Amino acid sequence: MTALTPDQVAAFMSSATSAEDWDNKCDLVKEAFGGGYPSFWYQTILASGVAKRTLAKFGETDELTIHVVK
Repeated sequence: MTALTPDQVAAFMSSATSAEDWDNKCDLVKEAFGGGYPSFWYQTILASGVAKRTLAKFGETDELTIHVVK
């Protein structure tokens, strides 16, 4: 995958069909942008609701969860 525009990344992420697919797509996006999320990730994917809407399709959430291991 080569570097993409914000709209292309949003469309790509919106096409996820499962939590595993979402995770794999995240990895591909990070790879395309040199190993990290692109600078527009928060605005384009999180703040816009793309993550929330897409993950909700398969019963997931975009909220962070912290688990304490004792």
